[in-house]
Amino acid sequence: MIQSIESNEFFQYINTTFLDGDIPVIRVVIIFIVLHYFAHYIVFPYLNRKAEQHQSSHLKFVTHHHLFHYAVLTFQGGILSAQLSLVQVSGGKILGIIIAGSHIWMLTFALLTFYSFIDLSFDLLNNNKKIRVLPYRGIEQTLKLVGALLYIIFLVSILLNKSPFILLSGLSAVAAVLLLVFKDPLLGLVAGIQLSANNMLITGDWIELDRLGANGVVQDIGLTTVKVLNFDNTITTIPTYTLVSEAFKNWRYMDENRARRIQRYINIDIKTIKFLSPEEKNSIINKAELTLLNDIDLNIYNTNIELFQKYTNEYLTQHKSIHQNMTLMVRQLQPTIYGLPVELYAFTELTEWVAYEKLQTEILSHIISAITLFNLKVHDIS
Repeated sequence: MIQSIESNEFFQYINTTFLDGDIPVIRVVIIFIVLHYFAHYIVFPYLNRKAEQHQSSHLKFVTHHHLFHYAVLTFQGGILSAQLSLVQVSGGKILGIIIAGSHIWMLTFALLTFYSFIDLSFDLLNNNKKIRVLPYRGIEQTLKLVGALLYIIFLVSILLNKSPFILLSGLSAVAAVLLLVFKDPLLGLVAGIQLSANNMLITGDWIELDRLGANGVVQDIGLTTVKVLNFDNTITTIPTYTLVSEAFKNWRYMDENRARRIQRYINIDIKTIKFLSPEEKNSIINKAELTLLNDIDLNIYNTNIELFQKYTNEYLTQHKSIHQNMTLMVRQLQPTIYGLPVELYAFTELTEWVAYEKLQTEILSHIISAITLFNLKVHDIS
């Protein structure tokens, strides 16, 4: 029975392929296993321990993204393919399948190594504030897309046993279809470059795009979309090209220069506006609450509304949170059926939302409380 098995053609083929020959396959497999064991059970644990000991080192970035892991697996596939290609056997159909499998192994882990290298590179770039203006997320996704397309082309060439250049030459015939399929990624890539070149948008910017209901902070600038976290904790997804083809408001300059505008107005009852006699002027400025008017020239101001505007201007001028080197004024707007609007126009260094609203409340509460000291009233629509 043993002799009949040994005389079997398949048994003879396996014996010839795996045990005999100048480079038997069994030796190739043993080398593959030894390399795998050495890398994954000796080298990688050592690198992981080193990375844990140095929390801020670049080695931790490398181990986190498994770059060495995928690179070694690619190297193993390359060695396996190189050694198997030297095996000389007749009618090697099984060997051909094994070689094709090793090529696919190497190709797959080469793609994962490429992806890991991209992730590692852009993680390091993201920590560099000098280049955070670059649209690295769009570039990252573009590189990964190109890598995936090349992987598919080489994979098909391995399965069909054809040169990849033949497949690449055939792509020209379907170029129009490919342009249609990848229209959004191409537009997004161009838009990302324009946004970066013109310094129009970076992650962390507060933007407004009313048409799409976006009013919040940019969380991610991708190849095809930009994600905005609105102040009501909703997410608005905007096509990247839209931010180039349409106008949007970016509040970054306000935040960088620590200057946020205050523009509020109070409607004064027109019926309470009147000329003041010298006695009335003195009566107003001598009130304990209006010490800011002690040193003014009363001859310049003839009405109570003028004195009120002067006091409001002095109050804003001495306020520690108001920019004195930027536009500051208290002016009258066009009268309406709701009275005479007196507008406060100034810039504050408090750009954070809560602090900004608190400052506005403080200023308006003070000004409204002072209105009656000038014998004025806020317009009552009732």
